[in-house]
Amino acid sequence: MRQFLRVALLRHRWTAFLAGALTLLVAQVAATAFPETWRVQADVYVAEPAIVHRLANPFASVPSTKDVLQPLIELLYADEHLTKLVKNTALVDRWKEGRAWPLLLKDSLQERFRAPLSDRDQLAALVAMLEKRLEVEVDGHHVRIAVKWGSPQLAVDLTHAAVRTLVEQRETSEGRALDAAAKGLDEQLAGVRGEMKSRLERLDAELTRARYDRRWAAIDADRDQLFRDQQRAADLIVRAEEKHLGAEIIRRVTPLRALVVKPPVQPKEPLGGGPLARLVCLLLAVLTSALGGAVAVALFGGEICAGFQVRDGLGIPVLGSARIGWIGYRQSLKWQALVAVGLLATVTGVTVGLAKGNPALAVLPWFVAAGLYAVWVLPLKYPLMGLMLLAVTLDDPQDRPYFNLWQSPLYPVGKLFFKNVAWFTGFELSLLFLSALSLLRWFRPSLRPQDVDPFVGAPPKPLRYAVGLSAVSVGVLVVSGVLGGGNFRDALWQFRVLLMMPIAATLAMHAFDFPKDFKPLLWILLIGTVLKSLLGTYFIYRIALPMGELPAHTTGHNDTMIFVTATVAAVVLLWEYPKALSVRAAAILLPFAANAMRLNDRRIAYVDIAVVLIFVYLISPWHQVKRFATRAFVFSLPALLLYMAAGWNSSSGVFKPVAKIRSIVAPAESSEENSSNVERDIENYNLLKNWEQHPLFGRGFGHAFSEFVPSNDFAQSNYGRVGHNSVLWLLWIGGIVGLTGVWLYLGIAAFFCARALARSHRPLNRAALLVSLGILLTYLLQAFGDMGTQSIQMAFFVSVAVATIGRLATQVGAWSYAEAVTEDREITDPETLPLHHLPSTLR
Repeated sequence: MRQFLRVALLRHRWTAFLAGALTLLVAQVAATAFPETWRVQADVYVAEPAIVHRLANPFASVPSTKDVLQPLIELLYADEHLTKLVKNTALVDRWKEGRAWPLLLKDSLQERFRAPLSDRDQLAALVAMLEKRLEVEVDGHHVRIAVKWGSPQLAVDLTHAAVRTLVEQRETSEGRALDAAAKGLDEQLAGVRGEMKSRLERLDAELTRARYDRRWAAIDADRDQLFRDQQRAADLIVRAEEKHLGAEIIRRVTPLRALVVKPPVQPKEPLGGGPLARLVCLLLAVLTSALGGAVAVALFGGEICAGFQVRDGLGIPVLGSARIGWIGYRQSLKWQALVAVGLLATVTGVTVGLAKGNPALAVLPWFVAAGLYAVWVLPLKYPLMGLMLLAVTLDDPQDRPYFNLWQSPLYPVGKLFFKNVAWFTGFELSLLFLSALSLLRWFRPSLRPQDVDPFVGAPPKPLRYAVGLSAVSVGVLVVSGVLGGGNFRDALWQFRVLLMMPIAATLAMHAFDFPKDFKPLLWILLIGTVLKSLLGTYFIYRIALPMGELPAHTTGHNDTMIFVTATVAAVVLLWEYPKALSVRAAAILLPFAANAMRLNDRRIAYVDIAVVLIFVYLISPWHQVKRFATRAFVFSLPALLLYMAAGWNSSSGVFKPVAKIRSIVAPAESSEENSSNVERDIENYNLLKNWEQHPLFGRGFGHAFSEFVPSNDFAQSNYGRVGHNSVLWLLWIGGIVGLTGVWLYLGIAAFFCARALARSHRPLNRAALLVSLGILLTYLLQAFGDMGTQSIQMAFFVSVAVATIGRLATQVGAWSYAEAVTEDREITDPETLPLHHLPSTLR
C-alpha cells in the first residue's frame, strides 16, 4: 500500500498539486466569507435551601432541584423571554455586528429589490435566530447558559441579559406568588373591615332609634357577627403579614438561591482554537486532497504503466499510452475521476472554512467518499456489522439512558442514529441505503451481488418468502390504517421498526457466511456487553451515588436484549462445546452481562434467560453435558425447594434470588411490581376489547386503542398509540391475518431451526442455532412484556438469528437436497441427505 501511494503521487503529481491548491483557495475564500463565531458561557448555581422555604412558606413542601430547574429552562427558551433579550440588548440596531460579507451583500440586494422587513418581522427573525444560538445545560445544581454569535461583545451582552433574567426569575417567581397571596389576603381583610364598619354604623343608628323610642334594641346577632369578624380580621392580618414577610425573605435571600459562579466574559479566542490549530487543520485538508486526488486518478484512470516508465524501461514510447482497467478490462474513468476530485477538493475547502480548526471536519468529505466507495465494492456484511456494533454500543436518547442524569461520550453519536433524521432514524436510513445498494448491485451488469456476497447456499425459499410477506403485510396495514382514518405520522412511528426487521433479515441472509462469520458477531456482542457494563458501573458509583440519586436503571430498556443474548451465548457455548474456547468466552461474557443486568434492573431479563434455557434443554440432543446437568438438577431439587420455601417471605440478601422470582410470579400487593402488573393487566384487557371489534383484519397502523377501563399507564403508551404488550397490540393492529403475515417468518425460522439442529453434527453450529432460537424467544418475550417491537437493536439481533438459521438449514440439508451445501463431507454422505433420499433401511 505504501508503494502504491508513492507511485500514485509520482505519476499524478500535477493532479495532487491542483487538488491541494484548489482546497487551499476555497478554504481561504470560505474563511473570509464566514467569519468567526464567539461563544460566551455563564454558570449559575441554583439551590433551594430548606430553611428559606420553611421561613417563607411554612406549610408548603420544599421543591426539588428538578422541579425548580425545569420551569427555568422553559422560561429561557420562551418567546416572551427571547423577545425581551432582543429588546434589552438593542439587537435590532446591532444585529449587523460580525455578520459575514456575503450575508451583508444578500441583505443589501434584498433591500434594493424587495421591500424592507417591517420591525415586527425583523424582531421575529432575530428571536428565531437567538433561539438557535442559545444553549442551556443543567448539571446537578448548575445551570450553564451560553450564546454563540458573530460579535464577541454581542455574545457577552446576550449572555448577561439571559443570566439577569434567570436571577430575576428566581427572585420574582415565588416572591410574586407570595405577594399575590398577600394581596388577596389584604383584599379580604379590607372587605371584612368594610363589613365591620357598615355593621357598626347600622348598630349605632339602631341604638339611637331605640334610645329615642325608650326601648331595648335587639343587637345580639350583630354583636356576635362583629366578634366573629374581629377574629377573622385578626387571622387575615397574621396570614397576610406572613405572606409579606415570606416574599421579603425570598427577595433578600435571592443571592443564596441563584449565585452566578462564572459571569460571562469576552472570550480570548473564537470557536475552533487559535491560529495554530487552524493552520494545522488547513494543512491536513490540503494534504488529504492532494493524496486523495492522486489515488482517485490512479484507481480509476485505467493506467497501469506511466509513459516515462515504458520509455525508460523498454525504449518503446508508443506503448506509453496503453491503458487497462483497474478491475478487469473496463474503460478508463480518468476524466470522471478528475471531475470528482475537483468537487471533493472544493467541498473540502468549504468544510475547512466552516470547521474553524476542527481537524475531523477538514478530512470528512474524503473519508465519506472513501467510505461510500468501500461500501460499494466490499461485501455487504462489513457495513452491516458496523451498524450492529453501533447498535449495541451507542446510547438511545429516547430510551432515557442513565436515567437522564448523565450523558456518556457515546450519547452525541447515539442522537444521530437513534433520533429522527427524515421520517426515519439514522439506523433505519442506513438499512434503507444498504437495501438500495444491494438492488443497484443486482441490476449492474459488471458487478453482480454474488461477486461480493455469499449468495451460494441461500436460505430456504419458504423462509425468504415469509420475510418478504412480513414487509408486504406491514405496508398493507399502513395503507389500510391511513385510508381508514388513521394518522400517518402516528403510523410512521408505529410501523418503522416492524418494517426494518424483514429488511435487515433479508440483508443478513444474503450478507453473512456461516460459520465463518460467527466469530466477528461474537466479538460485537462481547464489545457491547463489556462497554455497557463498564459505563453503567461508572455512572452508578461516580455520578449517581455522589449526587444522592439511586436511579431505577442505568442503560436503556432495549439494552436488555444485549445482556440476555450474551448470557445465553456464553451458557450455550459451554453446553454444546465445553472446551477451552467456550470457557474463556463464558469467563468474559458472564460477569459483565450479570453486572449489566444487575444495574439495569429489569425483571424481564431473568424471565428471558430462564425461558430460553428451558427451551435449550428441551430441544438440544442428549449429550454428556445435558446428562450431567439433568442429574445435578435432580439431586439438588430438594435443596432448591427448601431454599425457596425458606426465603419466600424473607428480605435477607441471602434470599435475593428468591425475592426476584417472587416479584415476577407473586409480588406483594403493596409492592411496585404488583401495581405494575395490575396496570398491564388493565391495558391488556383494553387491547383485547379493542381487538374484538376488528378480529380478522384489525384497524391498521395510525390508530389508537380506546380505554374501556381507565389505566395509569395510558399516558405511557402515548395514549393508546402503542401497547406495552406488543403481541396483543399487533393483534389489534392487524387482526389474525395481519399478525400472521407480519410474524410468520419467526415461526418458519423456529421450524427450520429444529430441523437443522437435528441434522447438525458440529457443536458450534448447534450452539449457533440454539442462540438464534434464544434470540427469537427473547424478542417475543420482550414484545409480550414491554414494547419489544419498538427496538431497532432487536431488529439487528433477529435478523442475524434468521440468517443463521436459514444458512445452516441449507448447509445441512434441512430443506432440500438441491440447496444443500457441505464443507467437510461429500454430498452423498447419508447424514447430509434429506430423509426421502435415504434407503428404506436407513430411514
